[in-house]
Amino acid sequence: MKKIFTLIAAVMLCSAAAMAQEQPTPVYFNDFSTDDGLTIVGNGAFETDSNDKFGRVFHNDPNLTKAIRTNWLELPNDIFSHSKETQEMTIGFWVNKMNAADYYFSPLFTAYGADNVNKSHAWSEDGANGWWPFFYIEARGVMQWNAGGWCDFTAAQNDNPGTDAESKPINHEGTQWTDDGKWHYFAVTFTATTAKIYIDGVIFNSWTIAENGLAGLFSQTDLKHFCLGGNQAFGWNDPDPAFAFDDFAIYDKALTKDQIDAVITAKNTTTAIQTVKAANSAAASVRYNLAGQQVDAAYKGVVIENGKKMLVK
Repeated sequence: MKKIFTLIAAVMLCSAAAMAQEQPTPVYFNDFSTDDGLTIVGNGAFETDSNDKFGRVFHNDPNLTKAIRTNWLELPNDIFSHSKETQEMTIGFWVNKMNAADYYFSPLFTAYGADNVNKSHAWSEDGANGWWPFFYIEARGVMQWNAGGWCDFTAAQNDNPGTDAESKPINHEGTQWTDDGKWHYFAVTFTATTAKIYIDGVIFNSWTIAENGLAGLFSQTDLKHFCLGGNQAFGWNDPDPAFAFDDFAIYDKALTKDQIDAVITAKNTTTAIQTVKAANSAAASVRYNLAGQQVDAAYKGVVIENGKKMLVK
């Protein structure tokens, strides 16, 4: 039996090693295994998910209050500070609908220039009213950016073919991808002139943007509040969604489909790695990358040590 287990584990690790070169390294990563650098606003909570692949996750508004601009997880304020040289970025995270309701227009991720202390929710070029500049990704698969450049990510900018007789471009919108109540990987990639939303490795929307339309995104210093799962300032009256989140990551590159697929595959591989390590207590202090390969102390990126993931810079 021991030999069979060892063989199965070896096959899992070899399969993972085959994708090692595709596994990207984030410049910011948080699997919510600790509270460090995170602030819960409202009634969100860290919970242990029933799926061992996810472990400790953040659940926004678990009481389903459907409150507005009340519940979110505030992330560190420098997570967009790594793409000035590359002029590229990817935002990725796992999300689960959980008990959420009435969330079609609700935000998955938002970023603002200031805390909306006066609650006016009005536009103000100097940011005095709390929300300009801003960045907004909605559950229905669309987004908006306004900071040193303006982009509504309109249908006219969309690379998707239309469905009418004229085949005009359209924005794909919908939350059906959440209906099964399972975990899904949501990723947004940017270059200077392109933006793409992937759900589970499949392009949901893709836009080609005019030059300077995304100006400021990669060197943005005015965004101070980064919110997962809620709307901190803007005046839209959509409920903060009762979603759960895990493995929030920022990359200073626009990940390819193959790299996004590698992230998804690595999530399914992590449990196998942890099981193999637990079976050998002598390896308790050994580090592995997400592809299952043992790495030394000089390795930079996400590693697994003692059954826990951490980002080594």
